[in-house]
Amino acid sequence: MLGKRSASPCYTIYSGGDYIKPRDILLEDYQIIQQKIDEFQVENSKLAFANLYSYRFLHYPKICLLDDALVVFCTADAANPCVFPPLCDEKALPRVMKEISDYFDTVLGSRVHIRDCDEAFIRRLSEAGFSFVRNERRDQWEYIYSSKKLSELKGRSFHKRRNRINKLLSTFPDYEYVRIKASDRERVLKFHDYWCHLRDCESNETLEQERDSIITLFEIMDTVPVYGGLILIDGEVKGFQIGTRLNRNTYVTLVEKAELAPEYDGIYALLIRDTATDICNEFEYINRQQDMGVPGLRKAKLAWKPDRLLVCDLLVLEG
Repeated sequence: MLGKRSASPCYTIYSGGDYIKPRDILLEDYQIIQQKIDEFQVENSKLAFANLYSYRFLHYPKICLLDDALVVFCTADAANPCVFPPLCDEKALPRVMKEISDYFDTVLGSRVHIRDCDEAFIRRLSEAGFSFVRNERRDQWEYIYSSKKLSELKGRSFHKRRNRINKLLSTFPDYEYVRIKASDRERVLKFHDYWCHLRDCESNETLEQERDSIITLFEIMDTVPVYGGLILIDGEVKGFQIGTRLNRNTYVTLVEKAELAPEYDGIYALLIRDTATDICNEFEYINRQQDMGVPGLRKAKLAWKPDRLLVCDLLVLEG
């Protein structure tokens, strides 16, 4: 076991002994979570604080600090609880995993399920002597792009994107891209509601609940590094994007919506380009998250030529 039980708020007493007790994530946890993300250069967008906090309805994350290790649990599926790869150094990994295993075995009555494992963590866990079954989760792999390449759109591979943007701008030459501000909340929500009406969000629980996440992102904008941009045509919102800092050199796109009418063809490409231009001096990479196994979305994300795909597989510990 790690540390002294009496000194940690992350333990509770059960009949068989004392085990870790994850708790809900709070806004004041931002600094410690960001510190750990920067320390271990986390690349998984799902661990970005703004993502964890604003999309709590998706994963119901809970956290626990074990000495210097940060452990984030995902409790949305009570039948299949899981944990993200713990943020700790290699020396502490065996002890931290023992704590997690004891908790899953004794409190949850389940084998340990570790979600969103990249190749580096899988190698570390194997070298630490743990046996596991690896389940490929291609629909959860994340797309990481060069912000400079998305800003410049050079080369033949982006020819169609440039043409669509140029055609759009020939129709709307006076469009504006502006940084999003807290005061933009109502007009962003108005556009989101309009977009959802066209896309029948009521039939998709995640899309329907996304509105609450957008509200939360605006609420925490003064505390957490949440960025975004608006595409304005004749002063009206025709597209928006909101994202956040993941690590020292990576930005994460959290939500992105734009006009669906045919006369605005190319506006998504414009939004992606202008967002990249806006943040490329601060962030070298943009993580545009996973494709969720949707064929059209996968095709679109691949067409934007990611620098690489971040493996996010599921491991189930044996023994």
